Amino acid sequence: MQRGGGPVRFMMCSAPTLYTISLDIPGSLSERRSFHYFQSQKMAEMPGNFEPYFWNNLVLQFSHDHATIRQSLIALSALYEHRGEPREGIGATNAYVLQHYNKAVSCLVEYLASRNQDARVILISCLLFIGIEFLQDNLDSGFHHLESGLKILRDLRRTCNPIDFDNDDIYGPLYRSFRRLRIQAVIHSSNPTRISNLPSDGLELGNPIPSSFSNVFEARRCLDDELDSIFDYTRQLRDADNYKSIDMQAVNTFRLACLERLGQWDLATKAMLDNNIQQSGSTRAPLIRLYSVTVNLILKIGFEGNQMVFDKYTPEFEQMIIYAEKLIQSSELNKSQLLSFDMGVLLPLCFLIVKCRVLKIRRRALELLKLSPEREGMWQRASIVKYCEWKVELEESGRGDLPESALLPESVRIWQEEIPTDIDDKSVTQYIRFRRGMADTCTVKVPDDWDSVLGMANMV
Repeated sequence: MQRGGGPVRFMMCSAPTLYTISLDIPGSLSERRSFHYFQSQKMAEMPGNFEPYFWNNLVLQFSHDHATIRQSLIALSALYEHRGEPREGIGATNAYVLQHYNKAVSCLVEYLASRNQDARVILISCLLFIGIEFLQDNLDSGFHHLESGLKILRDLRRTCNPIDFDNDDIYGPLYRSFRRLRIQAVIHSSNPTRISNLPSDGLELGNPIPSSFSNVFEARRCLDDELDSIFDYTRQLRDADNYKSIDMQAVNTFRLACLERLGQWDLATKAMLDNNIQQSGSTRAPLIRLYSVTVNLILKIGFEGNQMVFDKYTPEFEQMIIYAEKLIQSSELNKSQLLSFDMGVLLPLCFLIVKCRVLKIRRRALELLKLSPEREGMWQRASIVKYCEWKVELEESGRGDLPESALLPESVRIWQEEIPTDIDDKSVTQYIRFRRGMADTCTVKVPDDWDSVLGMANMV
């Protein structure tokens, strides 16, 4: 990251001394109230939060010493507090958010102009900027901040004294948070150029997987390694020509290697849960199991054109329902609707509804989807519900006289959906292309209320 007069000079500081956080922060009554609202939400209790100490302690601690972080938290808190308010109150909220967001940016510019900078302050600010942009549906701006943060982390690793991200109490959660956001971007983003600009670890499969994990956090970090490699690879195939011409021998070699490692991950996770009652009772455990089942299915099914193959994996879809129910019915998820920076239940449920053709399971997944948080990272519940309902209705319209318990014929199953994303003019009619069974590609007009669905960027 660079502003005006030359490169940023990072000061590698030791971890700050921990202390009881004072509630007496500088600012007006409304600013202090917004700050306290954020603190009261207890982000550590959210099932999708795998960095609880970072959010409940370190971010708040840094905010007391750095105005850019404090102003960012006030803006972010205001967005949380006033989400879903009546339309007549939105203008005042947006003005308040913009006021403090601009203050945060100005404070960061001043900080970058100072003689020495702590890279952690810049990275925390960047992470909060991403959250503010995502909550306002400004994904492009959020991606810009994500790119900046990833570049800073990459440069820190290339210094003469590289930081050990795995063992640092502050850089560690920052690195993991940015990395998980990058995984989301690879799955979500429709713009190949945007993805190519996002720095990557260049991680290859091969790091040994232990026989057991010590806790769910270690299991999640190992799963991130696999997700990073898998989705980077599949994204490259998608950006080439939407999977139309791929080297199936190379794909199968990669796929089988990934499945073997995910099998080892499953065994290590099971050993951890069998030996640790506290970990097995955590709401984070079903979340990582849910993602393991989902990515296993993606790899097992591969790039099949035959849509009947999904029927063989009905037990796996049923297992996904069980994990999703545990998460959605958990008291932590129900009492907090905060933005999770991480992926949660929305994406796996979307995958299930789109790929599973057992109507009973689909309907239950749709019920759970509507009970899910309104936003998880880059994902909007409303957009996903609209898309899933459209696909289920269109496929079910071809059922005819078949009973609901019967399998849908291949001829009515929709796949290889694609919404062209190279049209910048919003007045141009949008279309979605797809195949039905083994027939040629169909093209239909995107429904009028699908504006937010277009941002899902053909991820399915």
